[in-house]
Amino acid sequence: MRRLLFLLTLWLTANMVSGQSEETVFVWEASTAVNYKLGKSWSFNTSLATRTIWLNEQTTQGDDFRGELNFGEINQFATYRINPRLKASIGYKYRIVEPTEGRNQHEHRVTQQVAWLHRPEGVRMASRGRLEQRIRNGRLTHRFRYRFSVDFPLSGQTLDAGEFYMLASNEILYESTRFNRNAWGNRFSAGVGYLFGLVTKLQFTAAYRSDNINLWTLNRLFVETSLFINL
Repeated sequence: MRRLLFLLTLWLTANMVSGQSEETVFVWEASTAVNYKLGKSWSFNTSLATRTIWLNEQTTQGDDFRGELNFGEINQFATYRINPRLKASIGYKYRIVEPTEGRNQHEHRVTQQVAWLHRPEGVRMASRGRLEQRIRNGRLTHRFRYRFSVDFPLSGQTLDAGEFYMLASNEILYESTRFNRNAWGNRFSAGVGYLFGLVTKLQFTAAYRSDNINLWTLNRLFVETSLFINL
C-alpha cells in the first residue's frame, strides 16, 4: 500500500509539473537619459535603464502574470562632433544582471561608435556603427552592430515643441566569442515620440528582436519607454 501511494504521489506530481508552463509575454525596458554639452564640439550622455521580463505562467490555480527584474544599468557616453553630420563616441556601460535572483552577474561594456546623418531635415535618415567589448563573468564577447534609422515630424517639415514624431530603425548585430559559436541577430523597432520643449522629449517604441539567428533563433517583443533631457 505504501508503495502504491508513493507511485500515485509521483504520478500526480509529474502531471502537476507538466501542466505548468511559463512563457515570456513581452520585455519592458525603461530608460532616462541626460545630455549635456561642453563647448561646441563635445557632448556627454548619462543614462539609467532597467529591463523587466513579463511572464505568464499557467499553474493548477490559473494564470500567473508577473514581472521579473532582469537587469539595471548605467551608461556614460562622450561624443565629439566632427562636422554637423558626423559624430564619434566612446562609452562605458555597467550592468548588474538578475539582481533579485541572488546570482548578481556583473557586466562591463566598452563601446566605440560612429554616427552620421544621411538627410538632416524633414524625414531624417541616419546610420550608426558600433564596436563593443562585453565582459560578463570574466568572458569577453566582441559585438559588431550597424543600425539604420529614420524619424520625421507628424506635422510640417520641422519638429516643434508640443508636436509628435515617428521613428523606426533596423539594426544588424554580430557576436564573436571563443566560448561559443558566433551568432547573428536583428532588431527592428518603430514608435512615436513627443517633444515637450527644447529640453525634454518622451519616446514609446515597440521592438522585435531575433537573436542567434544562425544557431537557435530567439524571438522576443520589447516595449521601450525613454525619457530624454537636454541641458
